[in-house]
Amino acid sequence: MHSQLARAQSLHNNLERISLIRSLETQINQSNDLELQVDFVILLANSLDNTGKAEEAQRIFEKYTTKDKEFPPTSH
Repeated sequence: MHSQLARAQSLHNNLERISLIRSLETQINQSNDLELQVDFVILLANSLDNTGKAEEAQRIFEKYTTKDKEFPPTSH
């Protein structure tokens, strides 16, 4: 998956990049690789923003950064 995101990042055409990134979305969502998920969100949001879709980029960013996560309790 990392190599596919790297390939998407190397594309100069933002619309092609967005298409490739979105084709990976289901697999990335099912992954437990946080680094991969962060790279995905950043690349997709930046690509959308570059095509004048800042509002969609913001929605994508918020969707992935506000997911309910289960964190173990911390002791203070």
